[in-house]
Amino acid sequence: MKRSTKHILLSVLLVGMLLVAAACGQGQTGDNGEVEGKEDWPRGLTIGTGSIGGIYHAWAGGWANILQGPIGIPMSIEVTAGGVDNVRLVESGDVDIGLAADGIVYAGLKGTEWANGEVHSNVRTMFVMYPGYFQLHALTETGIKSIHDLEGKNFAPGPAGSSADTYWRSVLNFFGINANIMNMGYADATDQMRDGLIHVIGLAPTGVPHPSTAEICTTHDVTVFGIEKEDIEKLQREFPYMQLGQIPAGVYEGHDEDADTVMLWNVFVVHKDLPESLVYELVKLTFENHEALVSAHSSARDTLAENVKYLTVPLHKGAYKYYVEQGIEVPQQAKPID
Repeated sequence: MKRSTKHILLSVLLVGMLLVAAACGQGQTGDNGEVEGKEDWPRGLTIGTGSIGGIYHAWAGGWANILQGPIGIPMSIEVTAGGVDNVRLVESGDVDIGLAADGIVYAGLKGTEWANGEVHSNVRTMFVMYPGYFQLHALTETGIKSIHDLEGKNFAPGPAGSSADTYWRSVLNFFGINANIMNMGYADATDQMRDGLIHVIGLAPTGVPHPSTAEICTTHDVTVFGIEKEDIEKLQREFPYMQLGQIPAGVYEGHDEDADTVMLWNVFVVHKDLPESLVYELVKLTFENHEALVSAHSSARDTLAENVKYLTVPLHKGAYKYYVEQGIEVPQQAKPID
C-alpha cells in the first residue's frame, strides 16, 4: 500500500505491546499454530480518521491501541477531512483502513452524490461501528434551535470534504437554507463559537456524546438539536438511506429531552486487496475486545457482530468469512462482490 505524505501522521505504536503480541500469536491458526496467510500481511497499517477533537479520531485511536498488540502489526492514525476523504484515500491505497458513514460509502461505490460519477470500486467494509446522528448545537443565547434558523448564520459543518460537510450542504440545499458555511475542525469551531464568530456547529453522522460538544456544554449554556421528524420525511424522498433516530436525553449536560434527527450507521472500511486472513483477524479481535472498546468510547456499545444486518454496502471477503463462521446472517447487499 502507498502511504500518504500529505496528512499528519500520528503514531500509536507501543513497542512493548508488539513484542508481547509476537509471542502470543493470537488469531485463526493452522496446524503449525501460526496465523494462516500472515506472510502476506503488510508491515504496518494506516487508518484515516477525521479532525482532532472529532469522534472518528478518538475512536480509531482507541481501536488501534487495543488491537495492534494482539494483531502484531504497528498501526498509525492519520488526521483527515473525514468520511469522504477516507473513502478516497482507501480507494487510492494511500491508507489501508478508514472510517465513514455507510451512506458515504454507498455513494462512492455507486459514483453518485459526492462521488460525482467517479466509482470507488476498491472500498469494502469490515464492521458496523455505531449509529451516527445528525447533530447541531448553538449557544442558547443565540435563540437558534431549528435547522431553519441557520438562514444567514455562520455555520461550521466540519472540515471541507468531510462526511458532515457533504451531508449538511446537501440538507441545506434541499431546504433552500442559505447559511455562511465556514469549514474547519471541531476544536477550532468550538473556540470560535465561544468568541461569537460561529453561530452553529453541525456534525453528521456522529456518535454521541461527541467530545467537542460535551466539552462546551460543561462551560456554556448550549442548545443541542437535530432535524424534526416532518423534515426527515421530506429528506427521505431523495435520500432513502436516511433513518429516523433520536439524540438521547442526558448525553450532554443540560440536554434533558430526546431530539429527533437523521441517523446513519458508521463503518470501518478497508481496501479490497488487504489480505483476507488479516481482515478476518481484525474483525475477530474487534468483537473479542468489545469491553475494552466500550471503555475507550461509549459509542462502541453498538459495535456488535449482529449489527452487520444494518449494512448497505459490501463486506471484505475476510470479514464475511468471520460472520459466516459465527452463524450470523448477512444481508444480500452486504455480501462480498469479489
